[in-house]
Order: sequence, then structure tokens, then C-alpha cells
Amino acid sequence: MKSLQLLVLKSFLYSFFIWITLIQSYALKNLEDTGCPSENYTLKEDQQCYKLYNETSSREDAAKLCGKDNAYLPSIDNDGAQQVIINLLNNTKDNFWLGLKCTNDTYCLWDDGHNLGEYRNFLDDTVNADVGGCYYVKADPSSTKNGEWIPISCENQLRNYVICQQASTTDEICRCPENYLRNAANNDCYRYVSTLMTFNRANENCENDGSTLVTINSNEENTYVLNLVLNKEETNNIWIGLTYVNNTLQWVDGSPVNEWTNFKDGYPNNDSGNSTIMLVGEGDDNSKWINVNSSVEYASICRFKKK
Repeated sequence: MKSLQLLVLKSFLYSFFIWITLIQSYALKNLEDTGCPSENYTLKEDQQCYKLYNETSSREDAAKLCGKDNAYLPSIDNDGAQQVIINLLNNTKDNFWLGLKCTNDTYCLWDDGHNLGEYRNFLDDTVNADVGGCYYVKADPSSTKNGEWIPISCENQLRNYVICQQASTTDEICRCPENYLRNAANNDCYRYVSTLMTFNRANENCENDGSTLVTINSNEENTYVLNLVLNKEETNNIWIGLTYVNNTLQWVDGSPVNEWTNFKDGYPNNDSGNSTIMLVGEGDDNSKWINVNSSVEYASICRFKKK
């Protein structure tokens, strides 16, 4: 009798184990099937993930709100993507910030790192960067300005919604390690580390993820890295992966230093140290590089290069 009871108990426990395993597998599959790196984001037909916040905010605060989710304010490269984003608002006749900044009428950069391409929908077909360099989209089907990118000062408080956008995980090229953000211009992944560390410790921290301290080879990449910092709550000067030893510049990942650098006048010099930081929020020197002593502690940016 006891043998029968033991057999029944074993059978029950085995069935219970299988049941729990199936539930866990189903839950994991559902989580993976969302196709989005962050919770509460929705994958749409343009293969981007979106989340709406009902917020009144400046351009800077809106970008920081998205930055908390490792997301960007939206970029738009075609009519289909534009309509997907407008449809998120369900004809509520609201406005939302666009993830685009223009320094002049010929140079515009999306927050996710890529340059403004051929697709554009500026009001009156004019960039009008002198209005303020930032843009919002009017989502009102009853308006003649519906969907147009309207210039505005970045400091203005825009009522209604903040839309955040992040790349989905459905495409291998878009996937990044946890807590990393994809740069749409080069498909590499970047992570801002707010913890203050020495140069060597910061690079070791990046290497733990299979990355290194960031390499920067163009003005566009430099602006992208700067915005990664500015879109966080805490903004600090950051280590970049450039050393200066015996009058020679060298990236920590071994890649060549090209003709483009962004050193402040008078740098690098032999009196200041053998490691490099980017200055953040330093007035006219914002985004400039200087060489400093490697034992000082700063925040950092890691870059994970896709093979």
C-alpha cells in the first residue's frame, strides 16, 4: 500500500514539475516575443518599439525621460514610420517632440546617431534652424499642419505627449547587450556609466561586457556620445578610450586614430596626463577633449563594436 502511495506521490510531483516548467517556458516565450528591450514598450509594424508618456516637458527633459528607458525621442525616415508614430496618439490632436536637432539649415542629426536623410517633412519645406534648432510634430488630422515638423526653441515646454522609441530585438543587427543603446548610424552599442572610476578601472568595467571605452572618429559620433550623457539625469565629464603617451595618440581597442579629433586648444600636451576625457556642459568647451591624469575618477562611455 505504501509503495502505491509513494508511486502516486512521485507521479503527482513529476506532473507538477512539468506543469511549472511549461508555465515558465510560456512566460519566457511571451517576454521574448514582445521584441522590445524594455518593459511596457510596444513593437509596431515599423519594427520599432514605442512608449507614450503623458507629460508636458522641454526637449531636454523629454530626452532624459526616454533616456531612463534606454530609448530616444523618435526618429522618422519614411512616410510609413511617420504614420505609425502619429497613429500612437489615436487622433487625440496632440503634439510630440521629435528626436532631431539642427545646428543650421544644412546640418541635422537624429538623437539615435544618424544624419537626417532624404526623407523630411519640415513645415513649409524649410529647416528654419534659427528658430531654435528643435522640432515637434503636430498630430491633428483636421489640421493642414498634420504630421509636419515644426521648428521650436528647445527650451519651450511642449504640452501633451512624449513618445519614446527604441530598436526592437527582432533583428540581429539591432540587438545590443543589456543596458546598451544602438547607434543607428553604425549599429554599434553604447552604454553610459555614471559611476566615477579611474581610466584603467573604467576600461576594465567596459571589457567585462566585451566592449572598451568609447572610440570616436567623427563629429557625428562625438555629438552622439555627448547626447548620451546629456540625456541622463546626472551629467559628468567622461572618459573616452584615447591615450596620449610619448606624444602618440592611441585608441584602447587598437584602432587607428584618424585625422579627426576634438581636442580643446592647447591639448593634448605633455604636462596634463596620458588619458583623455570629454568635457560635458563646459560652455564653449562642451564636447571638447583634454588629456588628464589617469588616476582621476570620471564617468565613462563603453562602446560595443558589432563584428
